[in-house]
Amino acid sequence: MTLEEILMKAHYPESEEEALTSHKVLERIAAIISVSHLRSASKLPEISRATIQCQSWDHLIKSIPFGLTEEQEAGIEHLVNAFSKPYTSTTLINGDVGMGKSIIYQVAVVAAYKAGARVAILLPNERLALQAYEELVTMWPNVPVLLVGKKTQKDLTNENILVGTTALLFREIGHLDICVVDEQHRFSVEQRKFLANDKTHLIELSATPIPRTQAMLSYGSVNVIKLTKRHCVQDINTYIVNREAAKEMVKHVKELVNSGSRLLIVCPRKEQKLDSEDDMYPMPSVQEVAVKWEKLFPGKVRIMHSDTPDAEAKKSLDDIKEGRASVMVSTTVLEVGLTINGLRALIIVHAERFGVAQLHQLRGRLSRHGGYGVCYLYVPLPIKENTMSRLSAVAATNDGLKLSELDMKLRGFGDLSSKGAKQHGSADSIIYNKEVSIDLLQEMIELLPE
Repeated sequence: MTLEEILMKAHYPESEEEALTSHKVLERIAAIISVSHLRSASKLPEISRATIQCQSWDHLIKSIPFGLTEEQEAGIEHLVNAFSKPYTSTTLINGDVGMGKSIIYQVAVVAAYKAGARVAILLPNERLALQAYEELVTMWPNVPVLLVGKKTQKDLTNENILVGTTALLFREIGHLDICVVDEQHRFSVEQRKFLANDKTHLIELSATPIPRTQAMLSYGSVNVIKLTKRHCVQDINTYIVNREAAKEMVKHVKELVNSGSRLLIVCPRKEQKLDSEDDMYPMPSVQEVAVKWEKLFPGKVRIMHSDTPDAEAKKSLDDIKEGRASVMVSTTVLEVGLTINGLRALIIVHAERFGVAQLHQLRGRLSRHGGYGVCYLYVPLPIKENTMSRLSAVAATNDGLKLSELDMKLRGFGDLSSKGAKQHGSADSIIYNKEVSIDLLQEMIELLPE
């Protein structure tokens, strides 16, 4: 049967059975096309470029204030070897929150700079950019690093190592040899490609890769540096709590705070906002929640959100870190990167409003130096069964890669073509409004030869 005949039977079937059969054939053809896109997108580009011949990097690790694991050292060697090849590379550094992904690219890009390379490091917010900048200049003070902010000059073509947020996207950067994207899931495909052209080595970091990348990890041949070992042992417990169990939750976190631990409470909104969806059940804001907890811990509560002035945000964080305050109420601005010593309790208010990756990243703020930690997914209102299944999956595992696979199955894997921009959702299919299922994709991968 020809494709034309299949299409005719799909659009003008003579029976219900003929319609179902023809549609199943088209679904398999759509899956075959997705497999082709997946494999072509996973291949190293056949574009030549000048090699970056890094010298030995052993001397660089002497400046690091902690020991590296064998996996981290192997990851550095992997990147340095990739730079030395006469074609561009794309590498994902994958490891759970707190496993030390950043130090791998930091050593590698400093080694590359010493071999003449230009580098840009893209981070999701100013606080993380400042942290990354300070880490680099503290460990290697003789290496020229520029922190790019709102007031930085437009022309950066003569700078060697650039660290910044999306402010980098609005500057004249010039050609980059290496582009690092930290917290990959916070940026669009277009944003990442703006800095990394077809002659730029791309390094991406994530504990929970976006569904498109997870599909390429699971079914393709993306270069990946996988970290599995922590520097310390953590005991993080996650619970789903409804309104009836809220008193017990508050009692437990009060005990932790009174014993010297820090508490982070994350709210879905910085301020009250009524809309058609929430008129009956408005979401609690940072300000409202902070007022309630101030009654329990007078003078010990601080707040933070996207509109908090930098000086005030820094003071709030310093107060928490240095013990002048014990409770931080915030939005997801603290989702990634920042470390708060002694943070052992986390309450995520209306956890159903957050995605799998967000929940896992927030939980990753707990007990960064090891030990006990507790995360409460507070759900005060009834939620749908599929939403409860998503939260239950987050509560059941602390493994970011397993959660990424779940996220991919829940949201779809997006456009797998090499020029694809969709990071999740259904892949572009030959069948209108019909996504390619994960199971069918897996079946076609197993059937089709490389």
